[in-house]
Amino acid sequence: KKFSISTVICRAVNSQHKEILNLIGADLVVLPEEEAGIKLADKICKKYRNFNRITENFSSIFLKINKKWIGKKISEIDELKDKVTVLGKKSGINIKKIKEIETLKIDDIILVAGENQCLEKIINL
Repeated sequence: KKFSISTVICRAVNSQHKEILNLIGADLVVLPEEEAGIKLADKICKKYRNFNRITENFSSIFLKINKKWIGKKISEIDELKDKVTVLGKKSGINIKKIKEIETLKIDDIILVAGENQCLEKIINL
């Protein structure tokens, strides 16, 4: 008999095992211990606990507005221009789209995404 399996998901114990499973045709290979370790390291090593890794070098984070940004438009803030993408502004439990011409207020929290080194610079302002 021939089985018709549409998706094969495997658990690997290390990166070599993952590579082999990918080579023989697994659709998705997970390394749960490694993935959990990376998330834990991000949580305990970063100044901000809401640092969300998207890839090895690219993440998103919620940022409280820096004091020197109050009253400025996103398009006027050099630290944000061409370095990160402002995805939105936190409003309660929701994220609302934010326009580059919107003036930032003291209690605003924005969601930004970008390369980790750019985010680190902004965090440490």
